[in-house]
Amino acid sequence: MRKPLHGKFLSPNFRQEAFLEYHNIAQRSATVEEIMCEFDRLRMRCGVEEEEEQIIVRFLGALKPEIADVVQVTSVPTNSRYIPIKGDSTEPSHQTVPAGRTPPRCFKCGGLGHFARDCPNTQLVTLTEETPPVYDTEEETPEDIETEVVYPDKGESLLIRRSLHTIPARENDDSRWLRKRSERET
Repeated sequence: MRKPLHGKFLSPNFRQEAFLEYHNIAQRSATVEEIMCEFDRLRMRCGVEEEEEQIIVRFLGALKPEIADVVQVTSVPTNSRYIPIKGDSTEPSHQTVPAGRTPPRCFKCGGLGHFARDCPNTQLVTLTEETPPVYDTEEETPEDIETEVVYPDKGESLLIRRSLHTIPARENDDSRWLRKRSERET
């Protein structure tokens, strides 16, 4: 199904044009965000499977030199750096904190070396009762409430009969619509 659609709606050299655009992409007057979107669009259009380092280098090549020099490429840390590989040893492994890493910070007390769930500073939280809202202090007594009695109107009622305002229907002729249509068309 895909091949007939490609053959019908895309030019024969569509793939070559996509690769040319992908390899010759340059920032020119576009912003970094626009060039990122265009770069991702072209990469998906070509269906290129490249390693992450190749993608980063190709993207940096598309940027203006003064911007590409500022961008620092950082390596993505792997899980092996954080999760020790279990060995055959029965001794517990001693984990060392890599140099340059700061110990965890508690969000409760702001202290270093523990998380909020393990915080030694347990603070007692007291909830105060809310006072009820204050309303008008003047209360109405049953004597203050006035009752109004409404009596029905007297005299003749004015009713308009709907039958006086209706237009009498014409004869029911099923072919009438056909005649009107043929008159408009001619």
